Amino acid sequence: MGSGASSSKDAPHLAEYFKKLKAKTETTQEQMMDVGLAMLASGGADHVKKAKEEMLKWYEEEGKPCLTKSFEHHDKDKSGVLENAEAKVFFLNLIQETETFTLALAQSMAQKGLTLSIEMMKAMMGAADAKKMEKEAKAEIKKVLDAQKKDYDKRIKDYKDNKEARDADAFKVMDTSADGKIQLSEFLETFNPESDKQPVLLVALGFMTEQERVQQEQMKMMAAEGGAGGCEQQ
Repeated sequence: MGSGASSSKDAPHLAEYFKKLKAKTETTQEQMMDVGLAMLASGGADHVKKAKEEMLKWYEEEGKPCLTKSFEHHDKDKSGVLENAEAKVFFLNLIQETETFTLALAQSMAQKGLTLSIEMMKAMMGAADAKKMEKEAKAEIKKVLDAQKKDYDKRIKDYKDNKEARDADAFKVMDTSADGKIQLSEFLETFNPESDKQPVLLVALGFMTEQERVQQEQMKMMAAEGGAGGCEQQ
């Protein structure tokens, strides 16, 4: 069982949020793969804009309700805010659910990518050679995913070993008003697709490195700039 195996029971609404996010992310990535060539042409801007709008719509209609319920679930004293002790429980559940989500999404997308590649190989090389390549590719994918899980498990262990300091840093990220409490609005803003706060939070918790955060930010900027370039050509 993975590090986040028990988290679904402790944080059912957070688990539901990540389950829905995984499905939405898979759909978005598949759509972007389908229009990959168009992204390089003048029509790329439309696809970037549409994907962004659809993600925001998903967040408002599906993501935010799950997160609101999660906030209320962790607000044990029903004060309308998350205080320090309540936030500590949430942070542990968050980091475990993030691991489960990240690994499941990586495995799913790797399998779908492999299936697409094998179908192309069958057309070019024949079924026998494609089957051999599929076996080798599956072994490589398993090796990569196993290494990724080992790395994430290590990060979660580091978080638990340094929980007080990690939680304190994470609390500061979410408590933007610096009043010593996490308001629902601050909580939801952290997960808003248009906000960059979630990666910052994961860095504070030790689940993401600063280098990974910067790379993620650069990829978002490149996608946005690619879309802008498409607009100029139209």
